[in-house]
Amino acid sequence: MDLEEYLFRQRLRKKQFAKILGISAGHLHSILAGRRRASVDLAIKIEQLTDGKVKKEKVLFHMNKKK
Repeated sequence: MDLEEYLFRQRLRKKQFAKILGISAGHLHSILAGRRRASVDLAIKIEQLTDGKVKKEKVLFHMNKKK
């Protein structure tokens, strides 16, 4: 599952999740839009916070493609 789908299913706003991650909402938006790459540390943190539902590999390699 990708992060956007996870946030939708959990009814979490991107702004809320960004705050949990310790990054700005703009930073998260840029990652989701493919304009910025997530760091390895951030990808690991996302995987941990989603209880493994969003894999770090998905964050690192699939979300970084511009749509």
